[in-house]
Amino acid sequence: MKPIGTLLLLFLFIHFSASAGDGTRRLLFISAGADFHLNKGDVTNDTDQTNSLSAANAMGARMGGELFWELPGPLFFATGIEFRTVRQKLYIKYDASEAGFTGSSVLYNAEIDYRKYYANPYARMGYAVPVSRNHLDISLGIATSISLSGMVKDDITALNITDPIQTDLAMYSTQSWGNQADVTFLPLNTLISVQLTYRIAMGKKNLRFGVDFSSGSSRKINRTEVHYFGPDRRYIGKSVFADRFQSVSILAGISL
Repeated sequence: MKPIGTLLLLFLFIHFSASAGDGTRRLLFISAGADFHLNKGDVTNDTDQTNSLSAANAMGARMGGELFWELPGPLFFATGIEFRTVRQKLYIKYDASEAGFTGSSVLYNAEIDYRKYYANPYARMGYAVPVSRNHLDISLGIATSISLSGMVKDDITALNITDPIQTDLAMYSTQSWGNQADVTFLPLNTLISVQLTYRIAMGKKNLRFGVDFSSGSSRKINRTEVHYFGPDRRYIGKSVFADRFQSVSILAGISL
């Protein structure tokens, strides 16, 4: 991933240099940030079992480059690319007594985790509010999130519930995420974001700090389904994790 990032930043720098001097002020920003992914609301449990599947909120990171145009008046336009990563964790709980095995004390817990890498080319339009020599930038953006990693995996879980030797079918799970996700076209996701940053002028350079709120449109690219079974392999419901790609981020950047 590092060579790709270097080439893209080089492209941004060449484009910036070639377009300078035509009367429009441009800035080339290098930025990094921390993401807080909101996952708890992405789980649906359609079963009589209590909290059979849950998802933890997760911390991730981002870095990238951006070309920033100061347009006439208070408006600005920006385009760039970010590389982001996050480690997602899901927790499965199977209570045999709740599944219909009356009197059983068997309780099974498992964890699913995976690390995602993805690139986000984006564009955003905004309004710059002057604050002395500095600016408060408010913008609305759209990004295409391109998965750089992925996996498809199926698992069957059988437990010793009614017999210490023979096992009973408890659950079947399927994971499909990232660039191997089972989607109808390409494993891409459209993100909409609102960004609020404070831009500080320091001589020829600018520092920038702020927050970003983003959400995705597709819930198929990161998806886990768990199907549960009771006595005699009777189907008793399922749980679904469908990632909305919702995050709150803290950003910092400097112009070159």
